[in-house]
Amino acid sequence: MKLVKKQEGDADLAENREQRAIAGLKRLISDGSLQPGSRIPENAIAQTLGLSRTPMRSALKSLEAENWVVRNTGGGYFVREFTLRDVIDMIRLRGAMERLVLLLAAERGARASDLAELERLAQAIDDTCHPDIDSADKLELLKELDGDFRKLVLQLADSSLVTNILMRTMSLPFIGLSGLDYESLSKDMRQNLKASNGYYREMIAAIRDSKGMVGAQAVTEQMHVFIATMRAVIDSQGTRPR
Repeated sequence: MKLVKKQEGDADLAENREQRAIAGLKRLISDGSLQPGSRIPENAIAQTLGLSRTPMRSALKSLEAENWVVRNTGGGYFVREFTLRDVIDMIRLRGAMERLVLLLAAERGARASDLAELERLAQAIDDTCHPDIDSADKLELLKELDGDFRKLVLQLADSSLVTNILMRTMSLPFIGLSGLDYESLSKDMRQNLKASNGYYREMIAAIRDSKGMVGAQAVTEQMHVFIATMRAVIDSQGTRPR
């Protein structure tokens, strides 16, 4: 029995190290430290993260499956290069999936407690953006609240099939708020994001009133804001994604 416990503990530790490697690699790619098309220095990154090459290799295989990196036929991994069209298509794919999620949530209904929690999250999002998304910490909090809001709507949709497909979609880079960093946002971009907050409450009303198509339209409009913001970010940077 002790041997089994030790083996289970070792497995948990290995998984934890792989997740650390995945998170570290995604951070380096998202903030531009690893540029599109560049070779990934596995040993150097592993050393920086305090990891061995084993979890780093496992992490790279996982990121290859999620389309963050590509494997070179001659060995090694490179950061995948995305075009503007790729980024827009990924956001549209997410939008199409979230339209379905909203339709299902409105069809299946929600308890008063769930609606109250959605309202709380929407208010917290408003508070975070007031008077402006004027710090990196505020943007990170906004991402967290947005994620919690969407997770709850996904729970209300009550479909394991849709959940699995959407979670795979959400693992793609440059989707929605998760693809933004504070330094890349101008004041106008931040104001556009703030103005889009009204769509959260439109989604809540659609679920409460069983008006799925109205909520689905709110999802579409919010995705348009994300697309416009990401397009502006890419135009201003001129380098990533290409």
